[in-house]
Parts: sequence; structure tokens; C-alpha cells
Amino acid sequence: MIIQMQLLLAKMSLLLIALAATTMPVISENQIQEIAIESVLTEEIAEITNDTDIAQKPAEVANFAKKGVFYEEIGNIKLPLTLKKACSCESWGTPEKEPRQFNFDGSILWGNHPTIRGATTTDVGACQIALSYHKEETEKLGLDVINSFEDNLEFALRLYNRNGMSPWNASKKCWNR
Repeated sequence: MIIQMQLLLAKMSLLLIALAATTMPVISENQIQEIAIESVLTEEIAEITNDTDIAQKPAEVANFAKKGVFYEEIGNIKLPLTLKKACSCESWGTPEKEPRQFNFDGSILWGNHPTIRGATTTDVGACQIALSYHKEETEKLGLDVINSFEDNLEFALRLYNRNGMSPWNASKKCWNR
């Protein structure tokens, strides 16, 4: 899906260059993005929103793009690509790998405190859920974000839907490339 999007954007860039050489009005980058999103992702957005008329609502399609509607399935959870990259950055230090819940030896992946330069017991797992803020909520929801990869991802998705990417601002330089 991402490769299709990249190819479509490349084709549209060539179209933009061709249009610039003519007297026709130039299509803005935002318009190109909206056209690409509509043509490549309308079906996926319709599936996510259960709205079969989404193609008739370009503003909503564009809004999904801004929120990171490019999804990747990890297990049975569909994570927005931006969130998946953030979780990869949080658990590996790079956006290119798959998020991980555990270290190579099977121990739980705890965060590193920048001041003491050592492991903490506050940020945990694939998406480094901050237990100091979210422990009570995760327990109420019955989610074990410490021992369960899927629960960690599910709670991260809940945070994302509620707060956008702000819970992962500390690693923004990594995932926002």
C-alpha cells in the first residue's frame, strides 16, 4: 500500500512538472496529496470508518491523512503508520524495525531514563507506555501493558486516538523523519 502511494505521488510530481510548463494552473502539493489519498486509500478509509460514501467527502479523507491513516497490521491491531514508527523508535531507537515488547533474553523492555542513563520501571514495552500516568487506566481496562505485546499496542492506540502523537513527543526526532 505504501509503495503504491509512493509511486502515485511520483507520477503526480511528474504531472506537476508537466503542468508547470503549460499555461494550465498548477496543482498544489496539498491537492496532489488529496488526489493520491482519495485514489489509493478510499477503500481502506471506507473500511475503517464503515462509510461507503467517504469518496464524496474529500475533507474527511484529507483529515484521515493528517492523522496517519496509513495503517499497518501488527497481530490483530491496525496501527497508524506514524504510531507504529513511534513504537519502533521507543523500543529500538529506529523507525525501521518492528516494535518489540521484550529484550532478547525474554525480559520486559523497560525505558531508559535520560538523566540516570539506566533502566526505569515507569515506561514499558513496545510503545513505552508511561505507567506513572496510565497504570490505573490500563488496570481498569484489564490491559496488561507490561507482559502483553498486544495490550501494549492496544493501549497505545487508545492514547493515540485520544491525544494524537503527543505521548511520544520525546522520540519525535526519530519517528518524524
